[in-house]
Amino acid sequence: MNNEMITVEDLVKIYSNGIHANDHINLKVKKGEIIGIIGPNGAGKTTLIKQITGELIPTSGKIFIMDNDIVKNPNPVKHLMGVSPQEGGLINYLTVEEHIYYFARLKGLSKEKSIKNTEKILDLLNLKSHMKKRINELSGGLRRRVFVAMALVNDPELIFLDEPTTGLDPMARIDFWNTLQKIINENPDRTIIITTHYLEELDKISNRLIFINKGKVVLDGDRLKVRDLILDYDIKISFPLKFKDALTNVLIKEGINFQTKEERGSLILLLLKKDISKIMPILLQYTNDIIISSPTLDEVFMRVMENEKNTK
Repeated sequence: MNNEMITVEDLVKIYSNGIHANDHINLKVKKGEIIGIIGPNGAGKTTLIKQITGELIPTSGKIFIMDNDIVKNPNPVKHLMGVSPQEGGLINYLTVEEHIYYFARLKGLSKEKSIKNTEKILDLLNLKSHMKKRINELSGGLRRRVFVAMALVNDPELIFLDEPTTGLDPMARIDFWNTLQKIINENPDRTIIITTHYLEELDKISNRLIFINKGKVVLDGDRLKVRDLILDYDIKISFPLKFKDALTNVLIKEGINFQTKEERGSLILLLLKKDISKIMPILLQYTNDIIISSPTLDEVFMRVMENEKNTK
């Protein structure tokens, strides 16, 4: 049995201004995968999503969803999808409940099924207490949750979340990712594709990462294996910034390979695991205030971009 939900073959999208938004992209997505698509602004993430969902027509290449050619005939698989766009409009004078219900009807659900699914989604996304509020009464975080509710109301097998937390404050972002975890727990068989700049949050949700830069896939792999593939430094050590000069001079003298960056009053060292036994006695001569952890996805991403730049 074919376990592939999406197949993209040699996908190219060139806009009328000559920009190559997607440049010969190939990828396969299995059923049940939760994929994070990462890249800087203008990398081609949203363009890729819009072509997979049938909103944009590729310049060339093929896209299949469940073996159906989405370019030639998108209608047979539209019911499989739920899309929460990066940008979109809600109608200010409609309530939360009305938005979800009417969208269910637009998706082709019967009146009875639309009512049932609306109630289910309101409960799942903790929107029942807001169901009678009009859109113009909602915070940014709640509006974003309404978009997700509209994407889920037809119980889709395939969900696209394009920059879902853009513009949200930190608390609203935490609330959103907690909500998404509920969605995943409610139906683990769903395939979810997320584009975002907030890499540290994907570390808790996704099981696969795809890095896109300048329209090309520069790295695609299991979330945990990604670090092994591209990070020369696989241990992160944080300690007070005041020891920066003394410690870095000693490490250079000892011939230890490392990188540093400063973050919120701390010095962060990125180095190889094999050097940890050598470096710890040196660090402890200066401070006991040491935190050891793994590199974040932000650090992985920066390393990917650096590697791509250095290979050109």
